[in-house]
Amino acid sequence: MTLMSSISKLTTSVDQLAGEANVTKAQLDAKVAQADTEVVAAQAEQTATEAARDEAAAHATDAATHLATVKADVTYEGIGAILADKAVTAVDVFVYDTSLDSDGGAWRKRCQQTSWYNEPLNTATRGSRREFPAVAVIVAEASRVTIYDGDDPALPMWKVINRVSTTTYEGFWFGSQNLNALTAGQGRILIAIGSGSSASGLRVLDFAGDEIQRYTADLKIGSTFFTGTLGNIVNGVNGICRDSGLSPIINHTVNDVAMTVLPNAPVDPATGLPVPTIAVATAGGVSA
Repeated sequence: MTLMSSISKLTTSVDQLAGEANVTKAQLDAKVAQADTEVVAAQAEQTATEAARDEAAAHATDAATHLATVKADVTYEGIGAILADKAVTAVDVFVYDTSLDSDGGAWRKRCQQTSWYNEPLNTATRGSRREFPAVAVIVAEASRVTIYDGDDPALPMWKVINRVSTTTYEGFWFGSQNLNALTAGQGRILIAIGSGSSASGLRVLDFAGDEIQRYTADLKIGSTFFTGTLGNIVNGVNGICRDSGLSPIINHTVNDVAMTVLPNAPVDPATGLPVPTIAVATAGGVSA
C-alpha cells in the first residue's frame, strides 16, 4: 500500500466519522429541543393542574359553606313555619342530608341517565331543578309525599309523589292506603304504608338506582321490584311487578321504618353505595 493510498483511506474514514458525528449531533440537538418543548408543556400542564386543584378546593370550600348555611337555615321551626304557610298537614317530616351518605352524597352527580332526572320540569309534580337536593326536606302527608329543595331556604317543591285512587300502579301506592312514616339515606326514600290491606307495606324509592321496591306480607303480591324506572312508575306507567324474590315482611301494616348501614355491608354495583339494613315496625312485630 502506497503512502497516497493510505492517506486517501484515512481521509475517507475521517470524513465518514465526521459525517456520523454531525448526524449524531443533529439527532441530539433535535432530542434536546423536543425535551425542552416537553418540559415547557409539562410545566404548563402542571400550572393548569394546580389551578384546577385550587379552583376545586375553592368550590369545595364554597360548597361546604353553602351546605352549612342550608343546615342552619333548614330547622324544624323554620320548616314548620314554611309548611304552615303552604297549608301542609304533615304526618311525618324527614330532613335528608345527603352529605351523611357513605359517599358524601356524590351519587347525586351520577344520575344524569335516570328517568327522574330527565322528567319534564316545572309541572304539578316536579319543580325546576333536575339534580337531587344536597339537603332534601321530605314531607309525608296521608296521601302524598313531597320532596322540598332544602338547598333553597324558601323550600321550593322538588318532586311530588301522589297516592292514586286506582290500581294503575299495580300496588305501588293506591286506594285508601295511608302513609304512616318515612326516612331516607343512601340515595333512597323509604315509605311506611299501613291500612291493613294486602297492598300496604314498605316502599323503597331508590333514586340512586332508579327503581322501586315493594315489601308486603301477602304471598300473592309478594315483596318485589317493579319493572320500568322510578320516574315512570310514580307517574303511573309500566308498574308491573318483577323478580318476586325479596323477603316478605311480617305484617301488611307498617307503622314506622328505620335504616342503617352495617359494617362490611355489601356494595350495590349499580350505585356504588353500601346496601342498607332496613327495619320496619309492623302491626305484627318487627321485620328487618
